[in-house]
Amino acid sequence: MRTWSLALVVATVALANEPADFSRYQLIIDRAPFGAVTAAGVPDALPNFAQRFQLVGLVTANGSPGKVLAILLDRDANRSWFKAEGEWIKADGDPNDTGVKVVQIQEAQTTKPKVVIQFGLERATLSFAERPAGPAVAPVPGQPQPAPGAMPARPPFAGRIPFRRSN
Repeated sequence: MRTWSLALVVATVALANEPADFSRYQLIIDRAPFGAVTAAGVPDALPNFAQRFQLVGLVTANGSPGKVLAILLDRDANRSWFKAEGEWIKADGDPNDTGVKVVQIQEAQTTKPKVVIQFGLERATLSFAERPAGPAVAPVPGQPQPAPGAMPARPPFAGRIPFRRSN
């Protein structure tokens, strides 16, 4: 009995000192059966040059059917740019500014519209900012709320002037 327990202790110590070999799991990692591993709920990080831009909207150019312009907000310069594919965004009067190029505008009906911009060899994809799913205006406490889908009640107009006909 004593020899068995001694053998068990020696085997446990020997296995504990052996380094863990995870190479046997490499096939599972390579195949990624559940998709790519990413952080949940965290948007993809934008490169430094693209963090100053925000996609605000897409419009059709006046007089050019089929030509789509992306409306990009430059947060640093507090300026909006209307740019088509292949056009450049450059700072006014700065000869050292190489500029940011609008590479592609994707206005798909089935997915979120996206704009691909490029600075040098680095590319970034901009999409519309996510909005919260709740109401735009917070309800007033103590005031009854209409049922979902019902027409809201008209508030009383305090400055109403009665209509009278004079003779």
